[in-house]
Amino acid sequence: HSTERSTPGRKALTTVCLLSGLFILSWAPYLAYVMWKSKTRNIPDGVELFAFQAIQLNSFGNPILYTFTNKRFGKYVVGLTKRLFGISTGKNFISKSGQFCKSKPMTSVSQ
Repeated sequence: HSTERSTPGRKALTTVCLLSGLFILSWAPYLAYVMWKSKTRNIPDGVELFAFQAIQLNSFGNPILYTFTNKRFGKYVVGLTKRLFGISTGKNFISKSGQFCKSKPMTSVSQ
């Protein structure tokens, strides 16, 4: 076996496998719940809530997986997060009024 760096095809395969695994893990509790509910009405409290929360894990997990598996997407997410929380990226700023600015907002200096 070789010690070459990951090829784009291998990285894509890894991403698809991770996303597919997350999808299966996220939807499996709901599918089990639906099958169980079709057989009986006596389902313990909390099972339905857990099944629906597991589905939400898929929506939460997808951008996290993409952030770690795609450098360009990761840089975009970091930049967007900095802008949303008003952290300077060195080039763009958010003013106190929430306006997006290309240069640092002017601040008044009291003398």
